[in-house]
Amino acid sequence: MKLSLISILFISIFSFESRAKELDMCNEYNLGWHFYCNKNLEKEQKINPQDSNLNQDDYAQKLAQIKQQLEEKKAKAVIYPSEENIKDYMSYQQMVMDKSSFFADQWRRVIWKTPALDYTLKRPVSKIAKESWIDQRNQEVKKSIKNINERYGIFFVFNSKCPHCHRYSPILKSFQEKYKITIMPVSLDGEGLKEWQNVLVNKNHLNVLGINIEAIPATILFDKINKKVIPLGFGVLSHSELEERIFASTKLEIGDDF
Repeated sequence: MKLSLISILFISIFSFESRAKELDMCNEYNLGWHFYCNKNLEKEQKINPQDSNLNQDDYAQKLAQIKQQLEEKKAKAVIYPSEENIKDYMSYQQMVMDKSSFFADQWRRVIWKTPALDYTLKRPVSKIAKESWIDQRNQEVKKSIKNINERYGIFFVFNSKCPHCHRYSPILKSFQEKYKITIMPVSLDGEGLKEWQNVLVNKNHLNVLGINIEAIPATILFDKINKKVIPLGFGVLSHSELEERIFASTKLEIGDDF
């Protein structure tokens, strides 16, 4: 029985001394609640959105005040870098970081529970999901281009004396052969190109269709149903650029891909 009492007394004294040393370290190094110091402060700093007494108009003002106070404490610590000022700034900065961490953690949990807010379901970022998305997109792109002539006419507008037109001509020709589609070459000067001998010489045809040529070479879509002109681009385009622009212009609404 005596041994038990002595043991308990010894443990109590040891615990008291350990806690005293802990408090000394907390005070000396200004350690925060991450080091199990300031137990009461930990409770005060944890945020419970349900306990907020602010009205809606005060939120932005409160956030602005926190930012302003942080900057003021930082400026004070830089101009007058006393131990007290630096500790004060570090302590306040830690509080702000804790709030930010809580916000970020809550943010991701909301994303997990709310598919409509999860952008990665629309544009995946993980390797496996991204590969799957790319494969599906490529299939959709190929299908839309192969069927492009069902609704759209494609015009290649050029001038036989244009060096960029000569550079672009074989690229567009191979694109036509790749997808087995029809592209109508339209010559502005009446002459053809090496890859396009049977050309449509422009005699007000473009104006009738409402096609305004601002530069050459020009790649233009014409919607036969809505009678709408859709420029795909001016200048030399690669196969991947043509694929992306055709798909976006014919299958996607503005904002769908962002």
